[in-house]
Amino acid sequence: MDINPFILSPAILHTTSFQEFIKELGAAVFNTVAKRSEKLTKLFVTTLRSLSGSFGIDPVTYTPTFDVKLGQISMQEYTLEEIFSYLEKADKPCIVAIDEFQQITKYQESNIEALLRGRIQKLVNTHFIFAGSERRLMNEMFFSDKRPFFQSATLLQLEPIDLDVYTDFAVNQFKAAEKCIRESCRAKP
Repeated sequence: MDINPFILSPAILHTTSFQEFIKELGAAVFNTVAKRSEKLTKLFVTTLRSLSGSFGIDPVTYTPTFDVKLGQISMQEYTLEEIFSYLEKADKPCIVAIDEFQQITKYQESNIEALLRGRIQKLVNTHFIFAGSERRLMNEMFFSDKRPFFQSATLLQLEPIDLDVYTDFAVNQFKAAEKCIRESCRAKP
């Protein structure tokens, strides 16, 4: 049995509402998990009843596609519950890595943090990584005792990558792709 987890990364940076967040999460789930097998696709369709998404075939790659129209997500909390239920039923662990997580604080809806925390803390097969570039907001979300995510995560603060280390990495990536990059292209500090 394959024990490598599914790793999903919904793109929420440009979302402006909880409805858009759910659309991005649903699309990430479909593209990362449901497309892996016919069994997982069928489970997706039967579990996510509130999404009247459209399924199709990409004409270039001939792979399944999924699209959700924003107007179709009328019961957002219910749809979120269905997505999490689906992830819990997946045949291997799921890791949901949400970059720019602080974006949820900018939604008009006021209870998103509490709603997400309430659902997330019940999950067993699904784990989360919350990342964000606005450190002040992220610290506020996870370290203020007045916020729902208070003490619900372990902080791992990433420092900038040393320029020489990154340069070596970039040069090796270009070499692996049989491309060339000059050392002089290095960014000046």
